[in-house]
Amino acid sequence: AKAAPQPGTKSVLFIEWNALSEAVDRFSLDRRLLHENTESAANHFESHAEMDCLSLNIPDASDEIEANPTRVSIFITESCLAFVHQPSRAVDALVARMDDASSDPLPFEQVLNTFLNRLTAKDGEKLEDMEESIALLEDAIAEDEKEEDLQKVSALRKVLLKKKRYYESLQDALEDMEENENAFYTQQQLRSLRIITNRVNRQFHSVLNLRDYVTQVRESYQAQM
Repeated sequence: AKAAPQPGTKSVLFIEWNALSEAVDRFSLDRRLLHENTESAANHFESHAEMDCLSLNIPDASDEIEANPTRVSIFITESCLAFVHQPSRAVDALVARMDDASSDPLPFEQVLNTFLNRLTAKDGEKLEDMEESIALLEDAIAEDEKEEDLQKVSALRKVLLKKKRYYESLQDALEDMEENENAFYTQQQLRSLRIITNRVNRQFHSVLNLRDYVTQVRESYQAQM
């Protein structure tokens, strides 16, 4: 972890996941939050007196069914952002951006939304790739009924279920964050957050459409048997 923020300054901390208990003590949090951050499988947001907490479970980029999500918890106060995280590409990208001497310094007010933007910006492309994979499976099944193709369809359905739960809970968390109960976020930040929330909403509905598509392919396969 980087040094604790000094009074009157605004700071961004990056704390390794195995130091989560230390972070909870540092911010004088209810120990219940520690349990929720280590045990909850869903994204969630909570607003407490003078502190917000956004907890994320980010799906593995490989989309492997058995792959564990990456846990990132963000503790937010008026003058500090603390990212408590497992190894994360999204966090690494944020750190790289903040350390990039060739770019203008990233203002404190933009750090959180920059992270959330990078976290979700390319998900639409991944969903388009998945749609193409489903279309190829549909063609393969139509030409030659193979058990392995049905297994691929089944695997896709499981991946899409995980994605549905991820986007659904992420959307709920971001909408709760937009309530701005502690008045931490400026109007500009809230507008940026609304753009990200709308993007997540579109991704959620894309997943629902893909689930319907996979179901149609599966039913088509069963009809041919």
